[in-house]
Amino acid sequence: MNHQSLYYSINHAVSDGSQREWTSEEIDFIARNLKLQEELNDWLQNSISDGCWHPENYKILKSMPSSLAASFEQSTLNYISDEVEDIPF
Repeated sequence: MNHQSLYYSINHAVSDGSQREWTSEEIDFIARNLKLQEELNDWLQNSISDGCWHPENYKILKSMPSSLAASFEQSTLNYISDEVEDIPF
């Protein structure tokens, strides 16, 4: 898949309400793209309560060492974790 298609697919998975898990190819692309990680973290902060994030995508983004998610304040992480755990699957 080309970069533009990957970018669209990654964003679509966390914005359309499908709660689709990212593929391994998408995860690799995110891991190599700091700007995309920053954009996803911004989207995460604004949309966590919308039910668009699959818990695995949330965990993946949060676990990336270069990700801004790693620098959130602990209280924010606890709040977001509680929100994600409450999503019915």
